Amino acid sequence: MSSRLITSLIGLPILIAILYVGGHLLTAAVLLLTLTALHELFKGFRSIEIHAMERLTMAAVLAIYGGYVMALDQIFYLFVVSVFVIMLMLINLFGKALHIYDISATALGFLYVVLPFFHIVLVAEFDSLFFISLVFLLAWVSDTCAYFAGRFFGKHKLLPSVSPKKTVEGAIGGVAGTVILVTAFSAFLEPDFIWFAVPLGLFGSVSGQIGDLIASKIKRIMGIKDYGKLFPGHGGVLDRFDSIMMTAPIVYYVAYVYKLL
Repeated sequence: MSSRLITSLIGLPILIAILYVGGHLLTAAVLLLTLTALHELFKGFRSIEIHAMERLTMAAVLAIYGGYVMALDQIFYLFVVSVFVIMLMLINLFGKALHIYDISATALGFLYVVLPFFHIVLVAEFDSLFFISLVFLLAWVSDTCAYFAGRFFGKHKLLPSVSPKKTVEGAIGGVAGTVILVTAFSAFLEPDFIWFAVPLGLFGSVSGQIGDLIASKIKRIMGIKDYGKLFPGHGGVLDRFDSIMMTAPIVYYVAYVYKLL
């Protein structure tokens, strides 16, 4: 049995349990994933001599999640982000040993990792297993359908300079399969959401596939195969959650509009 399959068999029940319990357990799990993903990204940057400010970024992350757990007002988050940006500018001004690339990589880590992961916590606020499940369903169904569609029908390369194995047919199959399965999932668990299922499946699949390509592009720039080794057979957090980081914001804003109507 491959390490990839073993990791999936162990990890999936753990994920389901965390999603089911939700609350502070889910928040803690997302925080841990965020910090690990930041470390993986910044470690990759160090391999090409770009030294992002990991401690500063992690301090900002801990402050944000601490404020969230204590249910502080939204202005607190703006305060944390403002202080983070001001610190970056001051370090850029007085930090003679730092290059502008170091500052830019630090900002990228916050925008690319911290904000998308935090949307998973925001989706959980809807207090619905249906919506939080959609975050993961969108990404993994799209990935699975794209894989099989590409394997059986793939002829035209999608973006060979970034991911040589991905095909246009695979991408289309991923979108089609996601729309169908998300619609069926909605019909059984949240019938009133059925009218949102098709656009969510479409944009969710596309964004998830783009997230995968973005992660692959960054890895090629860094000259690495995987971001980490936390999940044997799958790589690191960024390798496994690259699509989910893009689907979480999509699910949140679609669900937010759905709740308003």
